[in-house]
Parts: sequence; C-alpha cells; structure tokens
Amino acid sequence: MRSPIIKEMNFTLAMTVMLVDDEEIIRTGIASMVPWGENGLELKHIATNGQEAFEILQNDPVDIVITDIKMPIMDGLELIRRSAEQNIQTRFIMLTGFSDFEYARSSMKYGVHHYLLKPCSESEIIEACLDTVRKIETASEALELARGASQNFLLNYIIYGNCPAGDLDYFGKIINPDNKTFRLVLLYCEGKDPFLGYAATNIAEELFAHKVLYRLTISAQIILFLCTGEKEALSQIAEEIAAHMQNLFQVEYVVSITDDCALSNLPQVYWQALENRSGYKRYQDSCVDKMIRIVEEHMDNPDLSLKWIAHNKLYMNENYLSKLFLKTTGLKFSQHLTNQRINMAKMLLQQNPDIKMIAICQEVGLSNNPSYFSTLFKSQTGFTITEYRKSVSG
Repeated sequence: MRSPIIKEMNFTLAMTVMLVDDEEIIRTGIASMVPWGENGLELKHIATNGQEAFEILQNDPVDIVITDIKMPIMDGLELIRRSAEQNIQTRFIMLTGFSDFEYARSSMKYGVHHYLLKPCSESEIIEACLDTVRKIETASEALELARGASQNFLLNYIIYGNCPAGDLDYFGKIINPDNKTFRLVLLYCEGKDPFLGYAATNIAEELFAHKVLYRLTISAQIILFLCTGEKEALSQIAEEIAAHMQNLFQVEYVVSITDDCALSNLPQVYWQALENRSGYKRYQDSCVDKMIRIVEEHMDNPDLSLKWIAHNKLYMNENYLSKLFLKTTGLKFSQHLTNQRINMAKMLLQQNPDIKMIAICQEVGLSNNPSYFSTLFKSQTGFTITEYRKSVSG
C-alpha cells in the first residue's frame, strides 16, 4: 500500500499545448518557430492524426489543442466531437485551409472560437494561444468563484438546513451539472489537532481522486466528501485512508458512507451518517456537555439562545441540537436555560439581598427585558423577586 505524499504547496505551471497535423513539414515548422516557453506555454505532445491525439487526451489532457481539420484515420472535427462527448476539458484552435473554413465553423457548437488559415505566422499562433489562455483563466476564475459560493451554500445547507427558495436548483447545476448520483463519505476523528484534518484531507483527495465532487471541512474532527462511485469501492478507499492515518499519526479515523442521495436530502443524510458511525455516543455527550458549558460561560449574553450556540459556537444544525439535548438530558434547551437563569438570580440574591434588579437582569442576560424576567421568576419559583429577597435577608 503506497503512502500518499501530503501536499505542501501548489506551483503555477505553464499552459500545456498539443499540436495535431498529418503533414510533417507543418508539425515541424510550428513546433520550432513558436517560442512556447517565452509565452508561458509548453508544447507537451505532437500527434499525426485525430485518433492518436484522442488517445493522448484520454490519458494526459492538455489545456490547448492546435489541430488540423483534414487528417487520415480521424479528422479534427471528429477529434473535437469525441473529446466533448468524453468531457475532456481542453480548448481547441483549428488549422484550416481557405476552402475548408465554412466546414470548420461547424465546430463552433463545441466551443471552438479560433480558426487559423494556413499558412499562419508565428504571431497569429501566439495571439490565438494567448487569447485562449485568457479565456481559460477567466473561465477558471468564474468556476472557482462559483465553486466557492457552492461550498458555502453546502456548508450552510448541511449544517443549518437553511435553503432560500431557488438556491437548491441554482447551486445544484453548479455542484452536480451532470446530475450524477453521489454518496457522502464522512471521516471522523476524536483528535482536535487541525493538522490531522489537513493530513486526512490530502490523503483522501489523492486516493479518491476524480471521485470527489466536493470536500467540506465541518470541523477539525469531521471532514465530508461528496463522491461518485460504488459504495464498496468507496469503502475500500476510506479504509485505506483510515489505515494511513493510523500508520502515520497513530490516530483512529472512523468512516461512515451513505447510500445514493440527492441534493435535496443532504442535511438528513449527513446527520444519519454522523449517527451511524461508531463512537457517536461519545460525540453526542460531548456536544451536550459543550452546550451546558457555553450556557454557564455566556449567561450574561443577551443573545444567548439555542440558535446562537448552534450558529456561533458549535456550527451545527439547530434542530439537531434541540433534539439531542432533549434526548440526552430529558429537558428542552429553553427550559434548561430558564432554570440556569433562575438559579443564577437566586444565587445572586442569596449572596447580596440588596442587589438591584437591573444588575440581576444583566447577569442573566435579560437586561433589555426586566419585566419579562420578573414574570419568569415568579412562575418558576412561586415568589416575586421582592418576596424572595425578603426570605433570604431574613
């Protein structure tokens, strides 16, 4: 089992080019006369016909293909058509004679926008290549922005269940344009070291390779992948990831893989995946413990609520936390918060019977609504604050 290398940095590489022409004099002339490197280009492959070029593209895609139209075995138009059918991500520049120009224009439906009439000069080839590079970079930037927005949408949708009208359809076309079925692969580790998540992510992305549609870092402990592929194959890869993490860092990663799912039920599937993994009970308990501790530490915060904790502290689904708290403690979170506020008020009155009402409200996070707190105190204790103050001042 090979050990994947943990990636440390990315480098900007030259745009790669393939030249395709059945005439040796054309291939040799273009290859030698164009200063590729000076223009940020690398002439990576030279092919003699469309079939040869297509086989190369399937195994080692390039950014730009400069191709003749009329060639034996497979012509340039067939090369472009078959590349589009196989979703090979490359841009084409057509070499054509004057008599074939109208014929070449049929390739426009496949996104070909540059046609060079033979014989063409060095400057024409460079200009066409650089314009294509600009189009690639612009498209890449737009795609990167769209994917970034989609990742934010997915995180918000999965964790909080928020989905404004129309967003699901809009982002669905970006996230899964081919409408493939996908599964969620969840990696969970008890350790909280961010480096472990970074290492696991790099190993996973290398092993899953093209199967990953999106990767989402939920927390230092939880990494989620939207993957295509059969469950058995994904399970084998996931087990290999866990084995690498155990061998490299002596930490245990638990894996949960879902059945096929749709974008519309991602939140439910995610929480089911979390529940199905081993060690989940410890995770549940730790979440409730954190909620209780957050209430204690932020009692004076007027924004303190289940929603505030879910969105600002635990970054988890509010409804899920509500059900988890009730299941674990037997109390609704709102009742627990009320109990803690009443207990805090009683303690303050016991320590200092002369404490002012506004000071009590500030300590329990209700300084903006003392009237409400007075009513709440009476309903929970059976005493007004004045009556309780007298009872403890004795």
